[in-house]
Amino acid sequence: MKIINKKTGFTLLETLVAIAVFMTAILGPTALAVYSMRSLSHGRDQVTAYYLAEDALEYIKNKKDSNKIDGNEWTDGLSECVQEGLKKRCYIDTINETETKCDPLIVWPNSGTCSVKLNYHSDTGFYDYLFTDPFEETIFTRTIKILEIANHSGGSEDDEAKITVEVFWQEKSVTKSFTLESYIFDY
Repeated sequence: MKIINKKTGFTLLETLVAIAVFMTAILGPTALAVYSMRSLSHGRDQVTAYYLAEDALEYIKNKKDSNKIDGNEWTDGLSECVQEGLKKRCYIDTINETETKCDPLIVWPNSGTCSVKLNYHSDTGFYDYLFTDPFEETIFTRTIKILEIANHSGGSEDDEAKITVEVFWQEKSVTKSFTLESYIFDY
């Protein structure tokens, strides 16, 4: 009687196919999860930029209305933002109601540059330019331009202004931006 010794097991080819199937099953969902997280982060940044732009726009509209109610010039408190040249921009701290212009001759305190990033205060949930604790410097820079437009009613003063709010942020090595424009009228 002959005894046949059969060894059973996987061949090298079968092992490689099994590993490839296993890796595909693992890497597919992992790649999808990484893409989803990146998209979620990008979407969060876009929504934050929109709300920061809307915040500045609403502040300017409210300032204009308050000026009219108080009998002041409609652009009082916004003079630093009124555009005299194409490069003039300003920053408005809507929480602390301060403004400053940004040009090569004027540098924002503590930054050394005109590219001022907003700070987020976790205790209040507000964004501003103050360096009071607890604060976290964000990736967002918000600039405002106000361009007075020639008078439509025949008077000597401008009665319309175009407001442009731009929010910039870095996403990896790419600068992203969101721009919001609106018009206000002296009525």
